[in-house]
Amino acid sequence: MKKLPELYWIISAVITIAGISVMTAGAAQMNKESAQKITVSDLCTAEELQSVMINIDTADVILQPSADNTVVLEFSDEKRLEYSFKDGVLTVQNKKGIFLSGIHFISFGAVPQKNQIVLSLPEKQYDEFVLSCGTGDMSLSGVNAGMLTASTGTGDITSESCIFSEIDLDSGTGDIDLNQTEISSVSDIDIGTGDFTAESCTFSGITIDDGTGEIKMQNSALTGNADINSGTGDVSLTLSGNIQDYQIDCSECIGDVNIQNNSLKSMGSVSAQYQMKIDTVGSVDILFTE
Repeated sequence: MKKLPELYWIISAVITIAGISVMTAGAAQMNKESAQKITVSDLCTAEELQSVMINIDTADVILQPSADNTVVLEFSDEKRLEYSFKDGVLTVQNKKGIFLSGIHFISFGAVPQKNQIVLSLPEKQYDEFVLSCGTGDMSLSGVNAGMLTASTGTGDITSESCIFSEIDLDSGTGDIDLNQTEISSVSDIDIGTGDFTAESCTFSGITIDDGTGEIKMQNSALTGNADINSGTGDVSLTLSGNIQDYQIDCSECIGDVNIQNNSLKSMGSVSAQYQMKIDTVGSVDILFTE
């Protein structure tokens, strides 16, 4: 009778080893399947396509110029994603009835590959891009749209050499980086935890709400009102233009404030053409260059 405990542990060990083997083989097979890239190039023509809507739980999203005048969609998880085109709108989303699609089980010796959605677009101005992702990075380069709405729970949002009339960007945890991007109307930026950076951009009015992170706008043009709130981070603005066009109010800032190389918390007249209000616990440095 004393041998029963020993037999129990032997059986448990065998079951555990068998389970690990199955998980390892399953993870390897999952990687093999997810690595098979799907390419769709006959969904619609450039003339037919007006807007793009991508709504997925876990994936990196890339929008980029196409090498020719065709719309090309590439992704690597056919089991979880579906796509459709109707009334000028290209839609990519999770298949209905897919549960636990964003959960990766522990794999021994094999790491599940992250899904990637790549959309290559012909050069033209589209009506709207609506991108939503629970976990994943979003990257846009060389594209043009009237409205960009992008939100991710955890991930970075980047824009390079793009043109938009209006943008609404939201990242729960992650950075938002804009480079050589032109926005002719309203810009609304919302970050829970992460930095906002704009380099060589053009804005016409901007609202930034950053809970925890730094805000930097370098070598950029601003022709409109600005409302900037950084909970705990520093704010650094180097903008082209005439500072006399602005009334700057940093009266609620707790850290050091430097406006045009002067230790001031406000500058300009209430009758100025544009209003700039900044609120942060961190330091503020504002410099306008002609």
